[in-house]
Amino acid sequence: MNINIYTGFSKKKNSTKVPTGTGTAVTASLKRQTSYHNPVFVLSPVTGVSMEDISYIKYGSHYYFVTDITVVPNNVYEISCAEDPMATHRSEILGSSQYVIYSASNTDPMIADPRILAEKNDYHFVSAKLQDGGSDFVLDTIGCFVLTACSANYGNYFVTNYLIDHANLRALAKYLFDKDEWLPNFWTGGLDQLFLNAYESIISVLWVPINFSEVTTGATPVVVQLGKDNISLGGVNVEGYVLPGDARKTYSGSLTHTWHYKDDWRLAPPYTTAKLDVPGYGLVDINPCECKGGIYVQTTVDVLTGDALTDISGDGQISIATLQYNLGINIPIAQMTPNAMGGIAQIASGIAMAGSGGAAAAVAGAATAVKGTVDLFNSTPSYKGGLGGKSWFTMPYYGIKERYIDTRPLNEFNTTNGQPLFKQVTLSTLSGYCKCENASVSIAGYDSDRDYINNVLNSGFFIE
Repeated sequence: MNINIYTGFSKKKNSTKVPTGTGTAVTASLKRQTSYHNPVFVLSPVTGVSMEDISYIKYGSHYYFVTDITVVPNNVYEISCAEDPMATHRSEILGSSQYVIYSASNTDPMIADPRILAEKNDYHFVSAKLQDGGSDFVLDTIGCFVLTACSANYGNYFVTNYLIDHANLRALAKYLFDKDEWLPNFWTGGLDQLFLNAYESIISVLWVPINFSEVTTGATPVVVQLGKDNISLGGVNVEGYVLPGDARKTYSGSLTHTWHYKDDWRLAPPYTTAKLDVPGYGLVDINPCECKGGIYVQTTVDVLTGDALTDISGDGQISIATLQYNLGINIPIAQMTPNAMGGIAQIASGIAMAGSGGAAAAVAGAATAVKGTVDLFNSTPSYKGGLGGKSWFTMPYYGIKERYIDTRPLNEFNTTNGQPLFKQVTLSTLSGYCKCENASVSIAGYDSDRDYINNVLNSGFFIE
């Protein structure tokens, strides 16, 4: 019988590799009572071949690993072998279609691989501003005020909403503090002035972080009227702008960001995360996979109430999140109300400090105490409005915070372990490491070979 012997041929146990070329063809015989799975070939020394270096043998269509070489008398060699089913049935294996879960040559990079440790890196932060025409959409930390009051001339259903700046609010506060301004009206107004005085006509004062000039451009100011009083200080009118019932302002624009997201499962949630910092609301979780083309934001602010509605969209203008929140700070107003004996009490209000020291000072000051000189006895304090505050003064613009994973090279790991595929494929289209699930190869061979091949494919093997 003829066999082909190979020296210096190396291969993995779980590999489909076969030697190239025919090796050295020699004549051999089989030792008695041998098997095709574990034959023992008997042959004489071969010229030019180091017999102890023989590592692989082909007999017919079967390939064999050499397991032992024994030298017997008369210079005869007995070569013990074990069949290599992965090489013997290579064509059937590669021609089969199997469900491959890991592959070195064909992978789906967006399938998470639990075998790899995902290492987190530091936050990376970039800020951007929304554009509204030629102006930046940045929350104005100076802001302006919405004064809602009973008004005889401008009222819609008894009330008027005035938009006023700090200077005019300061003037209004001084007016209410200065008895020389309102006392003449009080004495000449009679009883109706007692019950319809300027202070009692104030319903609320709301600070909103909107640029005053953006809202009032092109509008005409009016004299602020509280009840029947046209408010002036030292002969100078206190002015504001009458807001319509619909006083909404909309800002929209795109945020651009160079995402670390790309075709790697470690650079997608939950391993890589991103947050959008929305002024007046806080951090919102966003999926970087949905924002590769950028983020589009539209915010509508109701100046009358401070209510805001923000819609965040990603690729293809698909909505990611809708936020409802309030940007206003309700400024408390305080008064010392006299008892039934009658009389006049000086009043104090948070708006005095709002007009002189900004909204933050107004909230802090009004929360501490109600200031004023009490001229009468048995006076009890009363309040309008409540206390509020915002923590976003240091972050008045939209920004992005992204945490991403350090993606180290996976070449070495991929070579020996593959990466996820989870797809039904023909094995001949792959190369390198491969691992199947529930593999079943049809072969014209022994049942033990069939079981061996299926077990190797399910355990992981190399297509070579």
